[in-house]
Amino acid sequence: MNGVEKLSIELINSLYTASDLKRASLVLEALAQSPTFKKKALAIVNSQDLMPNLKKQQLISLLKDVNMPLVVNFFKKLINREDFWVFDSKQFDYFDQFVQYFQLKTEEVLIVNLVTQIDIKYEDQKRMSDDLTKNLKKKVLLHIQVNPKIIGGAQVRVGNLVFDYSLRSKFRQFQREWLKKFKITSDLTGRD
Repeated sequence: MNGVEKLSIELINSLYTASDLKRASLVLEALAQSPTFKKKALAIVNSQDLMPNLKKQQLISLLKDVNMPLVVNFFKKLINREDFWVFDSKQFDYFDQFVQYFQLKTEEVLIVNLVTQIDIKYEDQKRMSDDLTKNLKKKVLLHIQVNPKIIGGAQVRVGNLVFDYSLRSKFRQFQREWLKKFKITSDLTGRD
């Protein structure tokens, strides 16, 4: 696995929701298509006049307009490790390759759709994503929708499989069982 592949997987592993994935993808595409960003990053990385600490500061300042903390924090970690090579495009455009590989790796991610009555805290979403990733042995991101009609519990969809753990579903099951038993009792007693 080369450096670009490792970085792509590292970024994907820092995501927990489908909306994070979509936003990260859009941010990376915008950066990859920004000649100004790439030109400035290349100039910083290849400057012989700048010490590594100054390069770090200037590269981080290039990210000031990026409106996604997850992506900014990813790049800050990368820059603080002095992995400047990803911004170097003199010989080969590593940044474009990184973005392309990231896009390819997103297709291997499993999206689990979760419908709940209440909004789920981001920390809980992270824990759920991590638990599902560990159990399914595949990176899992959550797509959460809030639907107050559920009453409680949750509906889960993974691909074509749907699991309904909502109280509304349980009430319907209870109602069907109750009506079935009521009919049996009515038949036995001869009353309608």
